[in-house]
Amino acid sequence: MEPLHTEMTLPAPRDLVWATLADLEGVSVWNPSIEEAECISDQVTGLGARRRCRMRPSGWMTETVTEFELGRCIAFTVDKATPLKSGVGRFVLADSGADTSFVATFDYEIRFGPLGPVIDRLVVHRQHRSAWNDGMEGLRRHIDDLAQASA
Repeated sequence: MEPLHTEMTLPAPRDLVWATLADLEGVSVWNPSIEEAECISDQVTGLGARRRCRMRPSGWMTETVTEFELGRCIAFTVDKATPLKSGVGRFVLADSGADTSFVATFDYEIRFGPLGPVIDRLVVHRQHRSAWNDGMEGLRRHIDDLAQASA
């Protein structure tokens, strides 16, 4: 499967971007593909924290934080989501002057054995790419709004 990848400069300090990404239940505020998110572990942040997301238009996904470097990197492993067999999303931040350099990737594999790559090419990748782009644009707009409000 072809990984999804985005690089952009966000016009806000890294701590503001980090606070947005590290708020596991707040993802539905900026990502239009997620209707609702809730932590399903006692731990609500950091390595090992888990969340369950209700997706739009339907479906559920559960994720576990598998990489957490405060202020710099957070990665999620998808535990359950149809039609995914596995998936890892990773966000990396770096200072870029007064702005924040942001790199996001999502690498996934879908179910259905040898038919999986065919189904991915015909349907799934296009759907994931559209939802991914919507999420990245939602994040950019949300960070813009936060940065303007704090200026």
